[in-house]
Amino acid sequence: MDYEIRADSAFEQVMRACAAPRQGQAGTWINEDMVAAYTGLHRLGVAHSVEVWAGNELAGGLYGVSIGRMFYGESMFSRMTGASKIALAHLASQLKRWNCGMID
Repeated sequence: MDYEIRADSAFEQVMRACAAPRQGQAGTWINEDMVAAYTGLHRLGVAHSVEVWAGNELAGGLYGVSIGRMFYGESMFSRMTGASKIALAHLASQLKRWNCGMID
């Protein structure tokens, strides 16, 4: 798979992809109030996303909140096999560069 990794370039798109219905599930905790709250945190520089792009398509990603030396992962999604795992690996590398000690 040819892909490109970006960070914080499509935060709300990642949240909405994470909120999309999944097979066998009736709903999600990510509602419009949560999208508004987390996009507000993103504008403040506290919430971040990592996106995996295949061409112009968002193939997978994750988002969460960074406080101090801790990153609290909230949700992740994949539209292509392994895309969320690629995002997680890149997040771990970035957090190491930021001296962020833990991922929840």
